[in-house]
Amino acid sequence: YASAAALAKDLRAVATHSAVVHHSLGWSQQFLFWATHPRRVLEAGRFTLWSHLLLALWTICTCFGGFQMEVFNLQEHTIDLLEVMLIVLLMHLPTAAIGWLTTLRKPWTIWTGLTLSLTNLPAPLLSLLLGPMFFQAAYEKQPFLSFGMYFMVLICFTLQTILYACAASAMLRRRRTIRKNPISR
Repeated sequence: YASAAALAKDLRAVATHSAVVHHSLGWSQQFLFWATHPRRVLEAGRFTLWSHLLLALWTICTCFGGFQMEVFNLQEHTIDLLEVMLIVLLMHLPTAAIGWLTTLRKPWTIWTGLTLSLTNLPAPLLSLLLGPMFFQAAYEKQPFLSFGMYFMVLICFTLQTILYACAASAMLRRRRTIRKNPISR
């Protein structure tokens, strides 16, 4: 409420069972409330955890399935196998762990998740624009598969970045509220 008088007016209307004048928020204010809601922290963590576990599993299954079906062979695709291991061990699993810790509401994980999201975002975008950065030998004969894979990863990283940006906003909003009213802790 803009003033105590406006609140008093609405309280009197409720007490006398009269109509309360509703002031609707604009779409930008509604989005701001949605984006800074504390639930965005949990959503960012869950999305990151499950999307990176699924990406890791999908990457491993695709790689070993390709070897099993003899689409890949170890002599020609050794570098691809090493890239799979490095991507899973150094990107997907640590990022999934950050997602899990975010669901436990560890404040430092929000900034870590946002930083990881922003640093991972250019790789699939550049791979779409300039050609595959990883798994070049595997994708040289299958450009549509390369486009689909990198586009899917780009969507995942973009959503993750948006959710972590909202989670950071929610955390900052909560901190401001606590500083203004320390009793609400």
